[in-house]
Amino acid sequence: MDDTRRKLTAILVADVKGYTRLMERDEESTRILINLHRQRFKEICRTVDGRIIDTSGDSILADFPSVQAAVESAVAFQTNGESIQIDIEPRNQMVFRVGVHVGDVIDDGKSIYGDAVNTAAHIQSLATPGGVCVSGAVRELVEGRVAMNFEFMREQRVKNRRRLVQVFKVCIGPDAGGNIDPKSPRLWRATGSMHPGIAVLPFVSLDGGTDNQYLGDGIAEDIIVDLSRFRSIQVLARTTSFSFRNIDDRFQKLHDELGVDYALEGSIRAVGGKVRINAQLVDCDSGKQLWGDRYTHDAGAIFEVQDEVVSMIVSMLENRLLKKRAPIVSSSVTHRAYDYWLRGNRLLERGAKENNELAESFFNKALELDAKFSRAYTSLATILFQRATLLPGEDEWRSDVDRAFDLCVKALEIDPADGRAHAHAGWGCLLKANHAGAIHHYEMAGDLNPNDADILISRARALAFLGSAPEGLVLAWRAIRLNPVHPGYYLEHLAIVQFLARRFDDCVHTLTQSPPVSPEGSAMLAAACSHTGAIDMAHGAVADYLQVVRANWRGNISPDTEQCMQWLGRVLPIRARADRQLLFNALETVGLGPLAAELSQPFEA
Repeated sequence: MDDTRRKLTAILVADVKGYTRLMERDEESTRILINLHRQRFKEICRTVDGRIIDTSGDSILADFPSVQAAVESAVAFQTNGESIQIDIEPRNQMVFRVGVHVGDVIDDGKSIYGDAVNTAAHIQSLATPGGVCVSGAVRELVEGRVAMNFEFMREQRVKNRRRLVQVFKVCIGPDAGGNIDPKSPRLWRATGSMHPGIAVLPFVSLDGGTDNQYLGDGIAEDIIVDLSRFRSIQVLARTTSFSFRNIDDRFQKLHDELGVDYALEGSIRAVGGKVRINAQLVDCDSGKQLWGDRYTHDAGAIFEVQDEVVSMIVSMLENRLLKKRAPIVSSSVTHRAYDYWLRGNRLLERGAKENNELAESFFNKALELDAKFSRAYTSLATILFQRATLLPGEDEWRSDVDRAFDLCVKALEIDPADGRAHAHAGWGCLLKANHAGAIHHYEMAGDLNPNDADILISRARALAFLGSAPEGLVLAWRAIRLNPVHPGYYLEHLAIVQFLARRFDDCVHTLTQSPPVSPEGSAMLAAACSHTGAIDMAHGAVADYLQVVRANWRGNISPDTEQCMQWLGRVLPIRARADRQLLFNALETVGLGPLAAELSQPFEA
């Protein structure tokens, strides 16, 4: 009977540098030493269910059930072999090069075959002695899940492959990165990116005081959104770039700490009925100005200035590294409407019910002035979605979701290319159990703004709810790399994805870094602790969840546990029954139950 089958697997290839020279010098000692190393590798594999397939000559071929296990085994092999060679003089010591790839192979029970094996061998040949190299596919799957960093080396053409393979060096030793911290700014470093990285700093208001700074912040944020539409530019997210405000050596820090290539900064001043904007593009490594210009326009023409600035930046970067451009969507709203919108956004960022209510009034004033201001509709939808998820209730919840979704539809009728409006519409579809609609809008958001960190983290959570948590993890870590100084809800979204990916320890670790920002964060922590056995912590999280929900419940009743859980099922719109049971069965074990499966289902559209 033929046992041949195809499978997707992680492939590890290793060989000895200078093996022929060692054999010529002392065959017997070399034979003994390589067998000791093979035995050590076998012990490493045994702990993670790795399989050694071939050890002919000086090579090792192995496969692993997970990519993470393969990478960690490779690093362990390269770092824990000192005791074997402690008494051997350096020139006779045995040093390996290791490569790791993931791909489809043919497995006949004795060995594995295919282009993926050849690719792994080629990647191994590029490793430095004592080092590990991995393919871009491997790096994408494990970055953020292993305690090490990756450094881009090159794009390599491999025989029988049409596409180039990106090769990354695994940083071992002092550069390994230690324990991964999702809030570490160093995670943004775009190792391996062939695209330039740019940070847009807040434009400084020269009119005096901090009250007018919102206009400079708003211009910078608009430029960030516009630039993020270009797949060929990697844009640092707003909250991270703005954290470098007023730092004297900001350009050098952006370059050294985050790997940013360029920075845009500027100033804004109102002069009578006109606005004067200065902008400059700076090379962060050298600190030299690459381009600068001054614009004086009527206050109502501020968007034309933004479009000019974005076009000039893209043109400057194209001359260095880029080949393609995408069209920029311009705006035509009036200055006063835009001013109200900016003021509302500043209040929205501060949180709190009172700020949201005042922000809502500003957004409505913006729409009174310009009924075709699409972003004001999206901002109003944001308030309603927040109200639905932070202020529990029954009838009010459904009304808020319906109204928010209608506002997203209105925004998209005006500007179909608004990525954030698509992301909001996708969330509304999820809450209304319209899964096809959610997939459509989130895919559109990703296509329109592929480098927008806020969209990425929202898509990550949506993918987890829709049953694709592993894919969501990749997007979540990418969002955090793009926006390391991120709002607290990023970690809560990451934790949801980790939970649904069955990474319960990671979920607990993420949620204990900072307090949950919403009631469902406490419920998720309770469920994850239930799975890890941290029962006391789970009970504390349950108490926090019930206390917050009851304190913020809209209406004159005090909700019982079942009502609290029905509301949780609505704001965590998990599609698959198995995933819903994973959550709600865990909550039942720590005191939130017993629950029927239907309690966890969102209402139908």
